[in-house]
Amino acid sequence: MQHLESARFSKIDRRMNGITSHRVLEVKGNDLVIAVPSVLSKDGKISFRMFDTSGIKQGDYVDFCFAYTVTNGRANSYQAQFLGITPSGFEPENGQAFTN
Repeated sequence: MQHLESARFSKIDRRMNGITSHRVLEVKGNDLVIAVPSVLSKDGKISFRMFDTSGIKQGDYVDFCFAYTVTNGRANSYQAQFLGITPSGFEPENGQAFTN
């Protein structure tokens, strides 16, 4: 985990370690809803139960590292690791909801 956290601050390291940035669509108590590619969700969003969502608000970008397997164009299972709020300068360009 510590390796991934330090890799968040270099564009090359982010790419090599599969770290992606996702727009926060909603925060409800400890539930965090983020935008994701359609391979992970038909409606383009996933909800996570978080231990602490303080400091995260709708419209922010957060870093995740996803691992998943794909069958017929859809992820049939996935693992996600929350890494923190996206560092300045690594948000998606042109208002996109997430980075690839």
